Amino acid sequence: MHMRFATYLSYGHPRPAVVGDDDIIDLELACQILQAEHLIPSGAAPQSLLALIRLEQAGIDLVEAVLAHRAYLARACRPIASVRFAAPIPHPPHVYCVASNYIPLKAEQVRLQRSPAFYSKDPNTVIGPGDAIRLHPELTDEVDYEAELAVVIGRKVSNVGPDQAARAVFGYTCLNDVTARDVMRRPKKWLLGKNLDTFCPTGPVVVHCSELPWPPSCGVIARVNGEIRQFAEIADLVFDIPTLISYLSVSQPLEWGDIVATGTPFGVGADLRPPRFLRPGDRVEVEVTGVGRLANPCV
Repeated sequence: MHMRFATYLSYGHPRPAVVGDDDIIDLELACQILQAEHLIPSGAAPQSLLALIRLEQAGIDLVEAVLAHRAYLARACRPIASVRFAAPIPHPPHVYCVASNYIPLKAEQVRLQRSPAFYSKDPNTVIGPGDAIRLHPELTDEVDYEAELAVVIGRKVSNVGPDQAARAVFGYTCLNDVTARDVMRRPKKWLLGKNLDTFCPTGPVVVHCSELPWPPSCGVIARVNGEIRQFAEIADLVFDIPTLISYLSVSQPLEWGDIVATGTPFGVGADLRPPRFLRPGDRVEVEVTGVGRLANPCV
């Protein structure tokens, strides 16, 4: 089983899980079983993925111990097909995003933009795979998708250089930076256009940093109703992941479970001619190669 983590719903309650190819292991229940068998040391079992992240290396050691004793864990396993995933971190401390970080004329953009342009999304806008994106017709006619690779921070860091940024990373997930374009164009409404309810789908899993090279080399894809709208490689970022983490950490400490989205490629609905915004019944997919595929319906 790989180092891939998720939050699934059991009788409506979120629980942390380690994700395999065909099944998941309920991490809290697995720890309780192995502690009762005296196969791992006693102690509090992590009740959420965020709690696991806060344990840092001790949490990864715990997961490795769970995987090493999988033969004892039939009661803690669930077929993937039988579970519903929630957002991996349903209530992250912070969600940071960066504007205009994929540009076809990359060299020209670097010349014009000397540092990343960050903004934030309200953690309350986070939803999980399969959850509906609300289109808010009372406020907007131009709801747009933005496929992104997101970095999950794994320790509290401040003022780190790009060469030290790797030690801040726990893993990676998919994120859709849903945006109301017309609301953003209104005076002083830029942040509102990014922060309507349900405008931050994430998931379905967090892939641990040990599963991918540093920095990761992934493709980012958006599909609407099966049609590819966006595609780019992480190598095409104007400001790469080490640079983004470094810039953010200079202005404020990053902490366990913070999410840093890395920007979206060309091909959002507003880029197309004529523009093609989301409509009720649309299905949006964000895929990051090596990480996963996040799908959400629009209502």
